[in-house]
Amino acid sequence: MQESISSDEDEIPILIWPSEDIVLNLKGDLKENFNRMLAKEYVKKKVIFEYLVCLLKGEKKMKASINVVNVIYNSNSKSTATWI
Repeated sequence: MQESISSDEDEIPILIWPSEDIVLNLKGDLKENFNRMLAKEYVKKKVIFEYLVCLLKGEKKMKASINVVNVIYNSNSKSTATWI
């Protein structure tokens, strides 16, 4: 007996183009909750934020991904991300 893995009602669009509202909300969340987030959670949200900013600037997805990795991994700060 086979069951359907997903139904039409439960499907969520995977590709959502970023809006300025989403980016501003994420930026505010990063600033307000900086001290309350785990480092791993902060880095994950920071990566998403940087990626969405690149997309809003009109960069292609691959170029945006490369830029985000460079920002996160090659930061001049004392500590840099080792996991995304």
